[in-house]
Amino acid sequence: MKGIHNHAIPLIELDQFDFRVERMEDIEKQRENGQGPHRHAFYTIVFPVSGSGMHTIDFKGYEMAGGQLFFVSPQQVHDVYIDKMDDLKGYVLMFNRGFLLSNGIREDVVEDIRLFGDCSDNRPLVPEEKIHIKLEQIAEEIIERRDYADLYQFESIGALLKLFLIECLRSARDRSDQSHHERFATQSILKRYKEAVEKHFRHWHQVQKYAAELNVTPGYLNEVIRANLNQTAKEYLQSRILLESQRLAVFTDFSAKEVAYEVGYDDPSHFSRFFKTQTRQSFSDWREDNRENDNSAHDFS
Repeated sequence: MKGIHNHAIPLIELDQFDFRVERMEDIEKQRENGQGPHRHAFYTIVFPVSGSGMHTIDFKGYEMAGGQLFFVSPQQVHDVYIDKMDDLKGYVLMFNRGFLLSNGIREDVVEDIRLFGDCSDNRPLVPEEKIHIKLEQIAEEIIERRDYADLYQFESIGALLKLFLIECLRSARDRSDQSHHERFATQSILKRYKEAVEKHFRHWHQVQKYAAELNVTPGYLNEVIRANLNQTAKEYLQSRILLESQRLAVFTDFSAKEVAYEVGYDDPSHFSRFFKTQTRQSFSDWREDNRENDNSAHDFS
């Protein structure tokens, strides 16, 4: 059975601290061929400063250009294609929850919906120029600290990463027209809904069950999800079911019937209709097309 590649962080002279930072161009020069779609057990920030290409995250493609930041959550499947290696410059930052906790970085910083995405949206953050310049300076300083070991190396890297994340979060929130109070109220419900979907999507396919779990009305839950994710609560739930189905289609040898059971469909014909409605292709056709493209791109992380 073909499984999804799940890499552990390759530590670089950071002892037990699960953190790594590399220049994008250095990583690409070390590889003759990309790894193809794969996923990690840690957070990844892809920060191209110059160059262009395509970044695919959970089967959705995003054009990649200088000045963007991509936030890839643990377990998300991603892949990168670079147009011209000579034009590439940027940074890749990778870290896990342990590194956050060790350096006093709250998990809600990285779990904020405006940074690390989920099955519904992983569009890049495009900060204004002055913030972009500041982030590049911070990334350079992190690399300098990585290469120059001293007594406070780990603490200084952690402080710089925290500053980097805060600047990203501030830039992301500047794009929102919600007040601070509105953000706080809806953020809690949205976070709880996402957690509930992640826990129950294989068994609960009705929004009403999630609303009852969160002790809100289905109408209010739908209002919150639409305001924050520009889609209904049902659409978000369906996107998570579809994503798992797509992962199983590409990275396992399960039949359509087996995939249907894995994502909670007792009747495979209902699953087949759902999959075709969502993708406009049959399960077998979609699987064939995406397996053909499995190793077509250059990847770096």
